[in-house]
Amino acid sequence: RLVRTVKTALLSVLHERHPREEVLATLLCEVEYSVNSRPLTHVSVEATDDEAITPNHFLLGGSARVPLPGTFTEKDIDHQLQWRRAQYLADLFWKRWLKEYLPELQYRREPHGRGP
Repeated sequence: RLVRTVKTALLSVLHERHPREEVLATLLCEVEYSVNSRPLTHVSVEATDDEAITPNHFLLGGSARVPLPGTFTEKDIDHQLQWRRAQYLADLFWKRWLKEYLPELQYRREPHGRGP
């Protein structure tokens, strides 16, 4: 289910787009980080409670916040444009993935008399 939603969101984001290899690699890293940032346990509303465990806790040894991007010089303008393009695609993916994945997490009761 999770893989399907990621693939569907990526297909819709990349439809009719042909990013460079570097942009695609950056996008896939952003997607990986985003998907692995989802909580695996209950998320408490209390500020004093521990944070929810995510796959990134196991993969990276903690929540591993993404560092802010560095500063760019004029000679880095092409790289900056490519990075911005990757960030734009990552934003599109995130919006699409949330729209498709979150509804699947809602608990739906079976109508009376159906199911086990």
